[in-house]
Amino acid sequence: MDSIMDIAKRYNLAVVEDACQAVGGSYKGKRLGSIGDAGAFSFNYFKIISCGEGGALLTNNRDIFERAVYQHDGGSTFRDDYVELAKDQRGVWDENNKKFPIYEKFRTPPFAGIQARQSEINGAIMRVQLKRLDGILEDLRKVKKQIVDGLDGVSGLTLLKSNDSEGDCATHLGFIFSDEDMARKFAYSPGVEGALPIDSGRHVYINWDPIMNKRGASHPAMNPYNMPQNQGLNFNYSYDMCKKTLELLSRTVNIALHPDWTEEQVEQKIDSIKKAAQNI
Repeated sequence: MDSIMDIAKRYNLAVVEDACQAVGGSYKGKRLGSIGDAGAFSFNYFKIISCGEGGALLTNNRDIFERAVYQHDGGSTFRDDYVELAKDQRGVWDENNKKFPIYEKFRTPPFAGIQARQSEINGAIMRVQLKRLDGILEDLRKVKKQIVDGLDGVSGLTLLKSNDSEGDCATHLGFIFSDEDMARKFAYSPGVEGALPIDSGRHVYINWDPIMNKRGASHPAMNPYNMPQNQGLNFNYSYDMCKKTLELLSRTVNIALHPDWTEEQVEQKIDSIKKAAQNI
């Protein structure tokens, strides 16, 4: 993120963080999603905290916030041009006017958005989940540290680099091997239950068929790849444009961790990884 933000500053670029798989994580003391101009989070069933579906956008840019409100809630353009904003999470109550006090007029002209707002039920679940987030991360980090400590001195294993181990969400334990065959042999060893990122489908760019084939919308007139204002941009994607990325994904193994694992389960996982390392 240091390098990315430095490049963005020099070239006046906006930075949008995809923090969907890293809710609550941090980098050098700053929560992920709060470093760039905007950050995106996901709350579906396989994220760190969940309310079933939906997500959140984080920004301190007023214009981005207003556009996001219109975009995610088409009905907002039919209400008053004013939005009610609480000063903090408690919402300071104005006893005289019987309301939360801050009313600020939107600067962004209304436009037709979509209907992606979530229900109050989702919101109620997420409020409780947010209170549990730090505890979940603490348990995950504890499990990961126990396994890493238990593997100290085991030959044949190279842990993936962490740029900030203190802020790591610790949802997975990652290893990198010299080649794909070795990685697969390790991943498929009894009890390891590892997975290679190259097999993760939608998370690998070579599987993004609509993007690779420049189908950005259901109708050609709405396809950004066809729009005149975009014709000078570089979007000549190819399946071999990131060879190093594909090579790294092919020899990496991730092992999913769980915050509720018992000491016995952690020890079993350590033993399985040790045996797999010996056999490769």
